[in-house]
Amino acid sequence: MNDQFIDRLAYAYFFIKEYVIEEGYSFEIDYASDLNFNNLTESLFLEETAWVILSSGMSFKIISDKFHLVSEAFYNWESANKIYENAHDCKNNSLKIFNNQQKIDAIITVSSIVKSEGFRNIKTRIGKNGVDYLTRFPFIGPVTKFHLAKNIGINVTKPDRHLVRISSAIGYDSPNDLCNDIAKRISEKKAIIDLVFWRYATLENNYLSRISHLVNSGSSSIKVPN
Repeated sequence: MNDQFIDRLAYAYFFIKEYVIEEGYSFEIDYASDLNFNNLTESLFLEETAWVILSSGMSFKIISDKFHLVSEAFYNWESANKIYENAHDCKNNSLKIFNNQQKIDAIITVSSIVKSEGFRNIKTRIGKNGVDYLTRFPFIGPVTKFHLAKNIGINVTKPDRHLVRISSAIGYDSPNDLCNDIAKRISEKKAIIDLVFWRYATLENNYLSRISHLVNSGSSSIKVPN
């Protein structure tokens, strides 16, 4: 893409980000900004892996409405050892809230792996081997590995359906290419750009046409801050 197009794209991104903030979602952006893989703890890893497992094929609202109760059933992700030692109770209590045995069993399996191998070793392997290492955990596949990676502080783009549609609508081959161009232009994390586009898509029914209009009708003389 040429520089003028990327300027218009960056301008559209700033407009969309402001909209998302005005709609009350600045806390999501702030949280994503503060995420750092180096600061990842065992508790947060367990929590975020559970979130991604439960979210697979489900709507954000359904999971967000129930997740705090599932967390309580799993001792608020205190430790893998705590979950492992009380796996029977965790399973029974959580199934009363979220009745999907495969997913609940998957969360318990993750806790068992972390207890057996040690969180420090797992974190080291993620840092060394990258996003692909995450696929060793149940329900973490070619797309969800990016979801989990983002949630534990790795600066990646998740190719979910909204981002794929947005990138295709404005002429990009992938969400990663789209977010890369913006990130280089304005020095913002790809993971945040991804989040802003995704949240905008959940708020605006006609998000594709609106984003395309912003990008394609923007002035080529727009000056975007570095």
